[in-house]
Amino acid sequence: MKDIKAIFCDLDGTLLTSKDAAADSTIKVVKKLKESGILFGVATGREVESSEAKYASWGIDGIVDMFVGYNGGQLKDYELNIFEEIHPLSGDTIRCIIDTFDDLNVNFCCTVNTKVMLLKDDVPGRRMCEKDHLSFGFMSKDEMCSQARGKIMIICEESMMDKVIERGKLTSSNQYNSMRTAPFLYEFINSNISKASGLKRIMEKRGWNIDNLMVFGDEDNDYEMISESGVGVAMRNGCDRVKNIADYITDYDNNHDGIADFLSKYFKL
Repeated sequence: MKDIKAIFCDLDGTLLTSKDAAADSTIKVVKKLKESGILFGVATGREVESSEAKYASWGIDGIVDMFVGYNGGQLKDYELNIFEEIHPLSGDTIRCIIDTFDDLNVNFCCTVNTKVMLLKDDVPGRRMCEKDHLSFGFMSKDEMCSQARGKIMIICEESMMDKVIERGKLTSSNQYNSMRTAPFLYEFINSNISKASGLKRIMEKRGWNIDNLMVFGDEDNDYEMISESGVGVAMRNGCDRVKNIADYITDYDNNHDGIADFLSKYFKL
């Protein structure tokens, strides 16, 4: 068994169930592991402020030791009192991305403080925000491109996602990486960052390395961290790409105690 110092979980489709909260069984097991000295963290495409505002409703308030947000662009260690933001997308790059998808029926958004700012008012944008109980508003393209941002996202109908992915492949750039992170979400981040790079940096601040890390994820933006961590675990409900490179796949999905079941078996709790 590897010397695991910390466990990091992706949020949507992984730690969170369809009821938008962590399962009680997962919280119970995480608390037991924390008592033995193993730290707990979140690795997500979301940003830190809006995530912290939901810790209580997710049921994880008080148990999160470290946070990696914006797919590796934000790092926060609560005990060491460290917060870093690295490698945002420039305004010019954001404008180029938006223009590239101008002919497709998609929406763009970014997060400002804890608020989701949509490029236009449409059904997919409102549906996502209302489903996740997110405060939202609207922003012009010029405003969205006025400054560097940690990431921007496409929101679209699921039926449009194949076209979005194909366009993303055709217009890939050395300035940004793009990936599907949900059936209706496609994200753009600086090409120098990934969840894996963020996890390496935050583990180094503790004097550890990524071999001392166990991670759980389900989508394309979890690929690097699952493939590079000491123990990479894909959720039963995860996409084939991450399942194919994971060390393990949970026996159950995020709605049926997948994480709790795996941790209990792995650590023989």
